[in-house]
Parts: sequence; C-alpha cells; structure tokens
Amino acid sequence: MRGSTEILEPSVMNNVDNHRSAHEAFNRRDWAALAQHFASDAQYTDHARGVVLKGSQDFVDYLRANWVIAFSDVAVTEVGYLDAGSHVIAHFTETGINDGEFGPMPRTGRRISVPICEVMQFNEEGRIIRGSVYYDQVTILVQLGHMEVPPGNWTDMDLTSSITNLQK
Repeated sequence: MRGSTEILEPSVMNNVDNHRSAHEAFNRRDWAALAQHFASDAQYTDHARGVVLKGSQDFVDYLRANWVIAFSDVAVTEVGYLDAGSHVIAHFTETGINDGEFGPMPRTGRRISVPICEVMQFNEEGRIIRGSVYYDQVTILVQLGHMEVPPGNWTDMDLTSSITNLQK
C-alpha cells in the first residue's frame, strides 16, 4: 500500500545462523543452549570414530566425555558455512591443547589444529535432526605424538594438488 508503513516480524534465524549458534554454544560450554539446537530424536554420526549418537543429551555427553575432557580449551575456529536449504555444511578448524586423557592415551600437552567438515540437516522448526562429522584421526594422533607421520611426502601442497587434480 502506498503511504503505509509495513510492520515486519522479527527475523527468524535461518539454518546457517542455527548452526553457527550451536558452535558458539559449544565454544562457551553452554550445554543447555547447545542441546536446544537439536530435535529430541536427532541422530549425529562421528564417522572418524564410527560412533552414532541419538538425541541431544547423548551428543552433549559425548562432546563433554571425549573432546572437552581431552582438550579443555577445545574450540571451533575459522568457520565457513555453506547454506544448502535444509542442510548446512560447515568447514572449520578445531583447536585445543591436550591436557587430559584422549581415550586410552595419556595427555601430551600438545596442541591440535584439525580441519573438520560437519553436515547438519534441519527440520522446519530449525532444529538439527541429523548430523555428520568428518575429520582425519591420523592428523590428531600425529600432532599429539601418539603416531609417527605415515611414510611418504604428505605436505599441504601435495594434498592440495591431489584434491585439485581430482576436481579436473
């Protein structure tokens, strides 16, 4: 209408905002806020470890008992998000100092910096219903000193070249 002012509803968070907010809650260790981002029947798969988690509390407990115990300052950093409608892909670096046991391995006091890809699927209410995380355990074990660098010349340049060649 001409001459009238339209009253807009407050903007609703989109899926990227929700994913970002979940990462921010993790970095603050605000477990209640993190759990609220998940539907009650959500499923989350840690593909590197072969672990399937069911429900928000299972997910929070897993993060606390595995990652936060081993790396009390663990953080999601350098994040990029790709909006794919009901799915959001996040690529980020997880950093932290190993100041606690990492599974059966003793603390080392060493820092990790690991590239991670996480895919979240959201329902119509903006809650996570399915998640998957992908990362390289060898990188973590080498950075912690629990494993030798595998034979070969696997530099960042080699990996970048390999990925570039695959995309051709």
